[in-house]
Amino acid sequence: MDTIGFQDTQQTSSHPGLVNKFARIQAAYGIDWVAVSWIDLKKPLYSAIAARLYLSNIPGAIPASLAVSTLLLITLVLLPK
Repeated sequence: MDTIGFQDTQQTSSHPGLVNKFARIQAAYGIDWVAVSWIDLKKPLYSAIAARLYLSNIPGAIPASLAVSTLLLITLVLLPK
């Protein structure tokens, strides 16, 4: 994930639903997402959380099928912009 995508995972002004997700991340993993930096995404758990937050900011449901979910992840997160 590039730095712009990561920053989008912390933009509560643009994505107010993130506030509740941050609280759930704090409760489940003890991670204060607002304090996380892009370099922290080297940790697999942090990278997975960032990807999920990023995808949750996109309107519409996350596809249920593994193939479609994988394609969406590759297209939106892993491919360079």
